[in-house]
Amino acid sequence: MRTEMETKELVVWAPQKSLTEAKSLFAPYAPKFQSVPCNANMISPLVVIQAFATVLGTDKKRQGPAGRIVNISSTTAKVVIPLLGAYSSSKAGLEGMSDALRRELMLFGIDVVITEPGTVNTAMYDKGEKEDLSEFKQTEYWEAVENFQKYIVIVPHF
Repeated sequence: MRTEMETKELVVWAPQKSLTEAKSLFAPYAPKFQSVPCNANMISPLVVIQAFATVLGTDKKRQGPAGRIVNISSTTAKVVIPLLGAYSSSKAGLEGMSDALRRELMLFGIDVVITEPGTVNTAMYDKGEKEDLSEFKQTEYWEAVENFQKYIVIVPHF
């Protein structure tokens, strides 16, 4: 399911981008790949939170109980899997941002919760099997990338 929310300058898609779109931080082309998970996992949630802040309870004129923000992180924010550095760092960033928001929004009674689900069987794994990883063939990462795709993405863990 995809939902769209427009702000003045940004279109936000949810749910977040998949693991297969995150590349190694150490690869020579890392900066262009780093922005995808960071935008999906940090910037987009912040834009949505800011857009709904008044409805959640920052508007003093609003009546009723304060809202709750639930950000979905990942266990890879704390236990990083090789070749998922960009994804893992974006989830760690989401957790840091959530910690800051929790303290900032406490004034309004708004709870900020982080959940770190374990492995969940989703269509993300289907995408990973079809991912073109040929760009890694000429790098030192190729053997690790092949093993990653074979054992993490293709082999079901459920």
